[in-house]
Amino acid sequence: ETNWASGIASTGRPIAKVQSVRPMLVVQVEDGSTKQDLFSKTDLDQLVRSIREEMPSVSPDEIAHCFQDEGQLQADGIGIRKAEPSKLQDDQFAEVVLFKTALTTGWDCPRAETMMSYRTARDATMIEQLIGRMIRAPLARGIESNDALNTVRLYLPGFERTAVQAI
Repeated sequence: ETNWASGIASTGRPIAKVQSVRPMLVVQVEDGSTKQDLFSKTDLDQLVRSIREEMPSVSPDEIAHCFQDEGQLQADGIGIRKAEPSKLQDDQFAEVVLFKTALTTGWDCPRAETMMSYRTARDATMIEQLIGRMIRAPLARGIESNDALNTVRLYLPGFERTAVQAI
């Protein structure tokens, strides 16, 4: 957040909107299995535990999910609140967002600067849509004085490598 404020200040543009830029980590989880009655094949308890260990300053209120029909869900002993994808850009509490496919089906959230995906993907169009949504910089503007603010981080171990590299 501080980097964004100083980055925008260096451009001479008004800083009022910048104070609301708060980068977001988005984590794409796998679908569930009706045979095993699993909500997600990704171990949500372990995922949330790992997030809380690596990001100890993140409070439970700052973790949200964008799963379709679910209200609050439990993971690692805490309640994870439901958030509407279309409202995340202005949700000043959300710092970590779990989702299944919301990012590939029309969600546009420039605050999302880092994404980890537990899914596999081979379809080049779907991969292109997801990456395209992630590379939008916050405030839809570049910061010439700080390249780190123009960067997104994508961790896509299960994605078809040649399709990712082509994009």
